[in-house]
Amino acid sequence: MNESTTNLAPSTYAATHPDRPAVITSLGQTVTFAELAARSCRLAQALFAHGLSPGDHVAVLRPNDHRIHEVVWGLQRSSLYYTAVNRREMGLLKRLRLSPLPTWMLLAAIFINTMIIAGVQVVVLLLVGRFGDHVHGPAALAPFLVAIVVGMLSFTAMGVAASTLVPNADAAGPVVSVSCFLLVALFGLYFPINSGSGLATFANSFPVRHLITALVSLFDRVGTSPWAWHDVLTIAVWGVVGAVVSLRRWQWSP
Repeated sequence: MNESTTNLAPSTYAATHPDRPAVITSLGQTVTFAELAARSCRLAQALFAHGLSPGDHVAVLRPNDHRIHEVVWGLQRSSLYYTAVNRREMGLLKRLRLSPLPTWMLLAAIFINTMIIAGVQVVVLLLVGRFGDHVHGPAALAPFLVAIVVGMLSFTAMGVAASTLVPNADAAGPVVSVSCFLLVALFGLYFPINSGSGLATFANSFPVRHLITALVSLFDRVGTSPWAWHDVLTIAVWGVVGAVVSLRRWQWSP
């Protein structure tokens, strides 16, 4: 993770400040803008030689070391679309700044992407329930949408916050696995939890249970208010905490 740091626009700086350092590795090695531009140019030429054309889509799978910068700039120089699969295929945290986008715009894109995926999943589940199991939709649409949107925003913020608490890439898998196991266990999936017990009270403080309650109530309860304000507010509070932790702790590597 803490392999290297880089400035943006190597081609521009290569012309104006060719000898300035573009990449400084954790071992103290330096790559100048001229060297970075030359390496990325050689990669672009090799890609074209293999039959790729501007607008083609490629996948990038390699360690997040200092050489990743020349790969990314070589792809951008070639006008190729690329997908970095390091995070999924190699289990690496990915906070190297390889995009000229401002931080707020990148994080906003993550939020929007997560909400789109979650929204599609919700629609699919509703359709499967309706046509597969003949389950009627929510009793009221507005409370359902409010709970969904608040849940999406809050859990996205908490996910970003949780990523800042992972010390390194090797710990990412165990931390996520243990967290999911504890959350599932607290909902009584592995063993029954007596209502009113200390463990039940502790489990009720987590946002997942409140999200489930807020949504299920729209399908089960009859004659009661569809607005589960207590549950939605609890989820929102967790989201605010996650957003605060994200803003205070999230940073580029190194």
